[in-house]
Amino acid sequence: MLRSTLILLPAFGLGCSQAKPGPCASGYVPDPQGGCTVVASGDLDTGSIQEDTGAPPTQARMHFGPVVSCTDPMAAVSYVDKAVEWGIAAPAFTLDEHTEAAAVAVADFDRDGDLDLILFYRDEPPVLHTRESTGFVSSHLDASSEVTQIGMADLDGDGRLDLLIGGFEPSVLLNTATGWQAQSFPVSSFSAPGSVTKSIHPMDIDQDGIQDAYVLMSAMDTAGSAAMDVIAWGMGDGSFLLDEAVIPPEWGHQKGFDVQWLDWDQDGWQDVFVVNELDPSAAPSDSKHQASFLLRNNMGNLELANEACRCDLSVDGMGVSLGDTNRDGRPDLYLTATAKNLLLEQQEDGSYADLGQSTGADTLDGTIRSMAWGGILVDFDNDGLLDVAVAEGDLWHAFSENPIVLDMPFNVRRQVSLGHFEEANSHGFGQMGSWRSIVAADHNQDGLLDFIVTDVEGRPMLLLSEGCTANSWLEVAAPHGSTVEIEVGGSWRVGWATTASGFGAVSESVVHFGLGEHPTVDAIRVILPDGELVSMSQAVSGRRRVTVE
Repeated sequence: MLRSTLILLPAFGLGCSQAKPGPCASGYVPDPQGGCTVVASGDLDTGSIQEDTGAPPTQARMHFGPVVSCTDPMAAVSYVDKAVEWGIAAPAFTLDEHTEAAAVAVADFDRDGDLDLILFYRDEPPVLHTRESTGFVSSHLDASSEVTQIGMADLDGDGRLDLLIGGFEPSVLLNTATGWQAQSFPVSSFSAPGSVTKSIHPMDIDQDGIQDAYVLMSAMDTAGSAAMDVIAWGMGDGSFLLDEAVIPPEWGHQKGFDVQWLDWDQDGWQDVFVVNELDPSAAPSDSKHQASFLLRNNMGNLELANEACRCDLSVDGMGVSLGDTNRDGRPDLYLTATAKNLLLEQQEDGSYADLGQSTGADTLDGTIRSMAWGGILVDFDNDGLLDVAVAEGDLWHAFSENPIVLDMPFNVRRQVSLGHFEEANSHGFGQMGSWRSIVAADHNQDGLLDFIVTDVEGRPMLLLSEGCTANSWLEVAAPHGSTVEIEVGGSWRVGWATTASGFGAVSESVVHFGLGEHPTVDAIRVILPDGELVSMSQAVSGRRRVTVE
């Protein structure tokens, strides 16, 4: 089938003006909850789904896990830190408070059915925590100790998740059947003295079935030297060739911090949003802006699209995450920064508007004494609305004239109704520290997302839910770069399968949907990165994982 037949996501310009809080995207209509629901299509492939009796249904491309029961639901979600009890190792060395270390990767690396994790501390090799029956068993990996941020994807097509390591010595860490194997990653010729390959963010840019990557470069010295971002084309075996002619020089030559792949214009090709920091040491320039920017993927060619997205924001940015906060079918972004965080909700014409402060999603106080690093959009209470979790931390480098060194909270804001966020730290959040990265995943398999939050000075937190609740849920594991849509309660919801989890963190490409009071899902459809549609249209029970090949 042609791509135009398979891609059922909304496009710009044909919205429905009756939706709340804003117009629905093309192909969507308002639903009773004030969000948007997709217009029915005759292109769904129902496969061979059987009537759902609680047993896993069957479908050629979808595999349904068992239903997870909740016989004694708690009245409200509650979390407690189990890092020490589960054996998560503390770093071997104490670091300065303002560093960019403490990255984290969470996935079933050994493919035994439970989640493992890898922690990246400064001045020691990465620490692999392999999940066993009583917790984690830790060991060091033979890889660089100077890690900044990481990316994750299957780089060599063996079905195992591999790692892309940023730092002064960027590298690839292949997860093979016989163990982890490190190999070098090419360094850009634009690298200036003191600059660093900040991070390597994988995505199949040209839809050839092989993971490519956006390589984010960053200035690291006080003289203001910087290095151009570049594109790395994957060879399919974990090796890459750099392309230094893609990123516009007037925008790429900046102090980069994070990247998010997303299908901004919903044409089936992955675009890329780049977050830059305001570097006080860099001299102002009319030709070299200090701002975040968007590159649109025009059938494998990246083109600057700032005028259309209106997202070239001059903010002291740190991280970015992806989700549909207002249920209109469009990709929204949460941007962490100094002084204030931004909730960028996409409008009908594709532009973005910052609703962080007006909705209560911004956890910072608006002053230079507050700063956020990792931030993710996540439904922690399974009520069907995306919430915000933010890792806040100290400010400025040690060589700054007036460094600010103080602990800040791990702040969570719950979306209690569409467009209205309230503090939710009473659920077991609000701990003080110098936090960096966040990953939300279900470690104790009760259907609620648990949190790993890294601290640059010490042991990370493992915030485990203390029991299930009456709210139902569904997880859909799909290839990195897929779009996932489910129909529940008469409306459609959308999520995007990505391994990125905000600043310095990666996780499996699993979309977690809270279903609230709805015990079943009426339909599922997944648009794979190459445009192929995998779907079913018969109701199945929630409280389970669906895996799409």
